[in-house]
Amino acid sequence: MVIGMDRKHWTKSTVRPTDLDWITFANQVFHFATHQRLGLSHLCCEGNPRHLFRQRHEPVEVQYIRDDEAFLIAKHRELTSQFMDEYQRRNIPLSIFMKGYWRERVDEVLSSEDVVAKKFSQQVIGAELGSKPVEI
Repeated sequence: MVIGMDRKHWTKSTVRPTDLDWITFANQVFHFATHQRLGLSHLCCEGNPRHLFRQRHEPVEVQYIRDDEAFLIAKHRELTSQFMDEYQRRNIPLSIFMKGYWRERVDEVLSSEDVVAKKFSQQVIGAELGSKPVEI
């Protein structure tokens, strides 16, 4: 806690998209949260022995999953970029941005017909491979 400021005041007054470190952190939050909401598979740790609790896939399965998720991966990149631009434009605290614009935009994308079709395809493939996407 900052001396002389309660948590609510500190968050509202200092957590703005003007500091380079905060912008980097916000970008990581957008990347992870959007990745999870789109239901993308976590494959970046495949083959890394430090990540003992990750499900392991055969290389051919990893490529198959990435090919199938290509549309959603591109949508993820597009959204993450949009979120950074909009976050900096709005100049509001990250928590308010995430509860408002981020959530509304992701819900809008998830309800679009092309994304619904791709997510259904992922569920079918996940069932075939014995895995399922993580939802938050």
